[in-house]
Amino acid sequence: MTHVDDAFPPDGPHTADSVRDAARTVNMVVTYLSYATAHPGTVGDPTNLAIVVGDLHQVAVKLSQVLHQLAGAADRYTTMSGLSDDHGGHPVVTAREVDVRLREAAGAALKLVDPLGAAREAAAHLGVQSAR
Repeated sequence: MTHVDDAFPPDGPHTADSVRDAARTVNMVVTYLSYATAHPGTVGDPTNLAIVVGDLHQVAVKLSQVLHQLAGAADRYTTMSGLSDDHGGHPVVTAREVDVRLREAAGAALKLVDPLGAAREAAAHLGVQSAR
């Protein structure tokens, strides 16, 4: 279990604030990985590479699900009383655009799943033999 598990238990409680905070945390963690993996040696050995890539594979699977669920939220906004668009557009049209774009993003995230899975499988075959 990690600190993230403590802050965001999968079984909840789930609130609008916790969802927003979780998304911000994902952003911060991916930023960390972006910086950390830029330095030689921080990935570690091939076994660690396989673990990291495997976890990112699971992120891609779950990201697509999250994006579909967010698209569903945008779709539900089309019937929300009092919905407005601060650019003067028709709010229902804007909510539908959000829905469509999130579904497109979900499809794009799914395109990461197979290559990441294959990379994890290949990395799992790598190892380092100790010098004799």
